[in-house]
Amino acid sequence: MKKIEFETLWGGIFGVIAVIATIIEMALNGFSGADIAGAIKDISGTIIVIMLLFVAIRQLLPKKAKNFNEAFKFEMEKVENKYSPLIVKNENKENVWDVASKLSAIYDNDTGAYHTFFEFDGKSLLSVSVSKTVFMGRTKDSFENLQGKIVSDICRKIQEINKDIKCSDTKDGFQIVFDRNLETVEDAKTLAQIVDAIMLLFIVEYKKS
Repeated sequence: MKKIEFETLWGGIFGVIAVIATIIEMALNGFSGADIAGAIKDISGTIIVIMLLFVAIRQLLPKKAKNFNEAFKFEMEKVENKYSPLIVKNENKENVWDVASKLSAIYDNDTGAYHTFFEFDGKSLLSVSVSKTVFMGRTKDSFENLQGKIVSDICRKIQEINKDIKCSDTKDGFQIVFDRNLETVEDAKTLAQIVDAIMLLFIVEYKKS
């Protein structure tokens, strides 16, 4: 968590006190020309300290997303941090996240041991991969029987969480379709929450299988 440095905090506080004291002093002296000139000279240096405090406070305040893209990026960063290093953002493709496909991704920070997990089309479609590559250590024969059940279980649960989506199986997994294009900050939060739920269900299914 970010914090304001001790010197900046107390320097700003005493700076504000000094400015107030200077104004009071001028008032008591009747705001003469000499007093005002002296006050400006005294305050000019103090203002810099106060501005540093204001800048520090501003940096601590949470930034509010202005649109869907900003909000989705922010919300997905929270999901990434929650499940790191299991999932990572694909830096070469927009709105694509990869999942660890080998244990070396988790234990050895192997950046090449990831496989595409889910992709958002920027409108209303989220595609999710449920393949033997995603489920580490599974052979084609051993996974064929599991794939359909995994997709069915996850889709059923996701649709219980959000009634405004349709979940259906695809060749390599499943896709989630919203009843409209996602455009607002709240839409971004909803999408990230669904991704978060999918990640949790993915871990559960991996343990079950």
